[in-house]
Amino acid sequence: LAQVALAQGELAQARALAVEALNLVETAGNREYVAMAQLTLAQIHGAEGDLAGATRWYQQAIVGFEQVGSLSGLLRARFSYAQALAQQGDNEAAASLAQRVRQEAASIGLYLCSKEF
Repeated sequence: LAQVALAQGELAQARALAVEALNLVETAGNREYVAMAQLTLAQIHGAEGDLAGATRWYQQAIVGFEQVGSLSGLLRARFSYAQALAQQGDNEAAASLAQRVRQEAASIGLYLCSKEF
């Protein structure tokens, strides 16, 4: 639901839903879902223009996906982070990270397309 609210530009609602989801999955002990909630919070902070907050949440989500061995989650988080870097104007870091993600995805038969990089 937080992703839907984010897509509709309802940032306050998205944040509230994402925080609630994070609390629930932390209590349940599901580390992959924790990383998913962290990724959603990173995207919300980015949409709000809070670049430091977005970066902090992206880093936590990436570590979480790495710890549980979720390659799809890891690739999604890294690619989303690359997009956020591009929005911040850090085009070199964004392009480098996006290229790395594309190579990792291609190694397992996935191909990512984006106009941004």
